[in-house]
Amino acid sequence: MKYWFPIDLYVGGIEHAILHLVYSRFWTKVMRDLGLVSLGEPVTRLFPQGMVHKDGEVMSKSKGNTIAPDDVIARYGADTLRLYILFAGPPELAMEWSETGIEGRTASSSGCGGSSTGTAAALAAEPRVPLPTELPAAARDLRRKVHQTIDKVTRDVEERIQLNTAVAALMELVNEAYRLEPEVREGPGRAALREALETLVLLLNPFTPHACEEMWARLGHAEGLVHAAWPAFDAEAAREDAVELAVQVNGKVGGRVWVPAGATEETIRAKALAEPRVAEHVQGRQMVKCVVVPGRLVSVVVQ
Repeated sequence: MKYWFPIDLYVGGIEHAILHLVYSRFWTKVMRDLGLVSLGEPVTRLFPQGMVHKDGEVMSKSKGNTIAPDDVIARYGADTLRLYILFAGPPELAMEWSETGIEGRTASSSGCGGSSTGTAAALAAEPRVPLPTELPAAARDLRRKVHQTIDKVTRDVEERIQLNTAVAALMELVNEAYRLEPEVREGPGRAALREALETLVLLLNPFTPHACEEMWARLGHAEGLVHAAWPAFDAEAAREDAVELAVQVNGKVGGRVWVPAGATEETIRAKALAEPRVAEHVQGRQMVKCVVVPGRLVSVVVQ
């Protein structure tokens, strides 16, 4: 009991979780009162996932509206089925089964695989080189997206349990890799491309493990993903070179400005007040205050 309890996370269907926890909490408290155990609660965190619906009703054998997973796997594969279910919506809410939806995830799975297949053979044949200290702009953009994705997927999986938004972030990374690949395919940016493709496979692995094992091998790795570590997040690489701030005038958004990351408040104020639409609102009026909320907005009050 001292080693295994309390349970860190209990995941179960809402109909089962209630009864399971009623009984487990009752017996835990009984045994605590008898002096047999020291803990008062058996579970630290409860996460009841939503139910699967079909035609507006919960799937159940009694209603005869169930879909056999084996039949779906035979047509689309286990990875596609898993990805579809996890992407369908927040895991705590109900999801509506859709054959069209799962076909869309088949296309997404193919896209993820294609993003590494195009250059995987060439990368696998090349010796590994460290990332250059100075990278061209496109490679820096790709690295930024890679490490922003590592941060988001890690938090979505480990802390928030929002697997659907983690999948969405991975799809964004796929799109960014496709967009920037022509610019980083050659030269010093090539190492950033390798990092992006390998990171994508590592992050996608919990969702589509079979496809990822194949992609990992195509990228030149002799050992399987079971030996690979979760990618490390680099906050400096993820930092934006510039940030967009909303500029409010008397509580209403009057414009938006881009300012360099780390810019001083004086620089931000000057840029905000010079924005044409903001300047139009401020011109000829007395400024009461101009407050900078770092990373979010500039609030201007005039009268």
